[in-house]
Amino acid sequence: AGYLTITSPEADALVSATTDMAQTVELHTMTMNDGVMSMRPVSKIELPAGEKVELKPGGLHLMIMNPSAGLATAEDVEVTLTFENAGSMVVTLPVQRP
Repeated sequence: AGYLTITSPEADALVSATTDMAQTVELHTMTMNDGVMSMRPVSKIELPAGEKVELKPGGLHLMIMNPSAGLATAEDVEVTLTFENAGSMVVTLPVQRP
């Protein structure tokens, strides 16, 4: 999973993410319903103007599917985030133990 905080100066939405180290990256959310945790993909993550949106455990996050290789702690992974209005941006996420 990928976690980060995004702040957009203008209203926008995160619509996709990619990385060379995995086959697929999906935008996901986790919710608790009647004591059961469920995870599901979402089509986009809304970014209200000037507000911090946290992608974190137990909530919105990047689901990195089918990584091409094992990742070592302290390694960095480049992820390209694509926004509805702002276009694409490359971010570097550190690999950490869960």
